[in-house]
Amino acid sequence: MNQALQLSSLVWNYAIDVESGDANEKMTKELISLIQSNRHVGKDEAKDILDIFVTQKNEMFPPEVQVKGSPMMFMREKTPHLIAPFNYKKLHLSETAFPPDSKDKAFIESLIAMDSYIQSGKDYDDWENEYFLMEEKCKECFSSWLQKKGATGKVSQDFPFLAEIFLNFVYRYMHDDTIVLKSIRPEYLEEFLFDHVLRKVVMEPHEHVDWPPALKLFYNFLYEKKYLEDIDFIIDIIDNLEPRFIDVLRNRFGYTNHAAWCKALHELNQNSYTVLLSQWRKKHSRRNLWRDMKAIGLSV
Repeated sequence: MNQALQLSSLVWNYAIDVESGDANEKMTKELISLIQSNRHVGKDEAKDILDIFVTQKNEMFPPEVQVKGSPMMFMREKTPHLIAPFNYKKLHLSETAFPPDSKDKAFIESLIAMDSYIQSGKDYDDWENEYFLMEEKCKECFSSWLQKKGATGKVSQDFPFLAEIFLNFVYRYMHDDTIVLKSIRPEYLEEFLFDHVLRKVVMEPHEHVDWPPALKLFYNFLYEKKYLEDIDFIIDIIDNLEPRFIDVLRNRFGYTNHAAWCKALHELNQNSYTVLLSQWRKKHSRRNLWRDMKAIGLSV
């Protein structure tokens, strides 16, 4: 027990050093060696155990929300969620194309004006008010289009809001390159989904699966309203990103982290792992938990 507590303390302090940039190769090697001798595992296994604990420390105690000098720490509440891919079979939309009406045309004109401001490097303060007017037109027109297509429920209610967030990311955030909706590059779609959405958008974890279909419908809307001549390349990008995005959601909000902790506990103290497993069998009937544990080689 004393050895386990000592090791835990050393790993905690090491994780702090990694976060501050003070960790060095000598420190890492010494800690890996200690895990090897303490748990009778190989070098690679010891390194994996160390990596898991360092990662989980930063996940559970996010550095960006801690108060410097305070003896108290904020801990992230982690509740597992079932992350199921978006069910496209329930998306029954009309294939009828709806040409732009007067409101649509006014929106597209405003959007093209935004593109010209961005591409010419015009100062943001000069067109900020125009942007918000364009944003409102976009929300109204996209919502109307979804309803005409036969969208109901959260698709008609929530997707315009998601499109607004994407619009905001494209036009109001600083990027290394000049980007607009019609010429957005794959890396910026990836940045939006994997970084911006997961860091800055507050919503239920299982609702994040709505992002790829919302973006695809939004681009289909822009195509029908004559803003784009072709959308196949953008749809292909989103299609390619979607499976990986679902995997990231499952890793972050599902049971993957629980399974990783169990594996580390199994390596450090098999008796404690056996006790925990016995307790969980009584409390959990979740197949996804057992699936993720089996996937990393744990016997359940």
